[in-house]
Amino acid sequence: MAPKPSVAERTPLLPTEPVQENLDGSGLDLIKKGNKFWYVIPVIAGACLASVLPMTTTLAIIRIIICRRWYELHEPEALPMGHVPTEAMCEIPSVVTAYTIAITIMGIVDAFAAMLSFGLVNLFVKKYGRKPVFITLTSVACTAFSCFLLAFNVRGNLSLILAGIAIVLAAFASVPAVVLVGRMFVVDTTTPMTRTSGLSFLGASALLGLTPSFALGGYITEHYHHITAVYWVTLALQITVLLYEIFVLPESYVLEERQEAIEEMQHVIDEDLPDDGKAGLAHSFKRAIRPIFSVVEPLLVLVSKVPGEERRDYYLLIAGFASFLMYLGTHYLGLAVMMRLINEFHAPPDQNGLGMSLIMGGKGFVLVFIFPSVIKYGRILYAKHALRKGMQLTPQEIARRTDTVLSVVSYVIDAFFISMIGISKTKMGVFASSILMGFGAGGHIALNSLLVSSVHHAQSDEILSANAMLESVGQVLSPVVLGSILSATINTFPGLMFYVSSAIALAGATCIVIFRAVDKPDRRIHGDQHIHYPAPPTSGEP
Repeated sequence: MAPKPSVAERTPLLPTEPVQENLDGSGLDLIKKGNKFWYVIPVIAGACLASVLPMTTTLAIIRIIICRRWYELHEPEALPMGHVPTEAMCEIPSVVTAYTIAITIMGIVDAFAAMLSFGLVNLFVKKYGRKPVFITLTSVACTAFSCFLLAFNVRGNLSLILAGIAIVLAAFASVPAVVLVGRMFVVDTTTPMTRTSGLSFLGASALLGLTPSFALGGYITEHYHHITAVYWVTLALQITVLLYEIFVLPESYVLEERQEAIEEMQHVIDEDLPDDGKAGLAHSFKRAIRPIFSVVEPLLVLVSKVPGEERRDYYLLIAGFASFLMYLGTHYLGLAVMMRLINEFHAPPDQNGLGMSLIMGGKGFVLVFIFPSVIKYGRILYAKHALRKGMQLTPQEIARRTDTVLSVVSYVIDAFFISMIGISKTKMGVFASSILMGFGAGGHIALNSLLVSSVHHAQSDEILSANAMLESVGQVLSPVVLGSILSATINTFPGLMFYVSSAIALAGATCIVIFRAVDKPDRRIHGDQHIHYPAPPTSGEP
């Protein structure tokens, strides 16, 4: 875990103090030799590249497996010598229907597995640490890709079973799950003042892996003229990442802090699911669901009970809802931009692929070279403003308030350029607006850092996991909400979906403004008490 705040971090800045030394959040400290933070960057970049590289090929393999099985059952004599059906054979209505159902089921499995995996990650990192969970996720991903290869090369129902196992395993070892553990690693190895920059570098490393993966996967398939070639490359990448995790990656989560976090988790569950010790059906039911509660326990941090009272505090849920809205409004955006370019401007596939790479590359550039400096100078400006107003704020409080401002500004930037995509009447206008959206890439980075600073240091895993769960819900609903709007209006009002997306992003910014309005120091602590409230006064205390 990250170090507890020092005395200096709890001491307000005095008007005569130089603010730059205390507030430097540009991440220069992270470059110092020996900092564990940098060890996680290759893991995230490699995992993102390897996981997304075979994405389009996976869909093609699933289609071939379903098509081949249909012909095995109905017209086995029609299959060619290699038992791989042609494109024309797979276009019959029965196969298309079965393939559509399979992709729908795959999406549902991905959604539920992602939610469950975040809870399991939160549970296991406490018991075993970050490194074993990284190794487990990468091993599961290797197994999933191996199952896909086997499913393609075997016949009968076994191919369907192996494909199903591969889909489930890949969903549990998804990119968001790996990135979540990476965020926890960053919180462990950075100070409160460098945490936001650390998360920014982490986000950039994920984009570094994702940026070339879309075009590179198709290139490998075309170059080697075999549909499974990209899987062998993916397996080689995953095995390389696995060996790096085993022999190079250090553990960032020490045993003492794990034990403290487990005790904190147990305390939260005991509060929300008290064991009254009475026999009977209700008592047995409570004991039965306690393990399930351990998986969904991160969500309880968002609605924690006020110690000594029955009511709950929902102020952290407001900030979490901002994450949900942002992913709801933007997750479908990349596909929507591609569809508009194809439908309205007749852009060829190579331009679409280049455009997506430029969009992601632009975001990565901002997160590495611009956003850390914005953090640094934003804090200095806020500190000078606070000193002029006579406000005595600690460096950590200034960092929190700066993160709040950066989140709101980033979301507003996103909203503006999303609306510009809808307004643009030329292909270059759409490309330019999409690339300029990169300047809003730091919004969710600052929000994650803000949430971590809002809870007890032993609950940082829970708040990150809970936020990831809300993000995943937004990712699932985004194609449903925005996709249905785009499908209905792409020929009549192609900009409408982008205006709706922009409005959702502004709603997310509004949630953060509301969060800032109700955010009070007595609602969050950095000491030894439980949850984010101070302990209630004992009798005899005023």
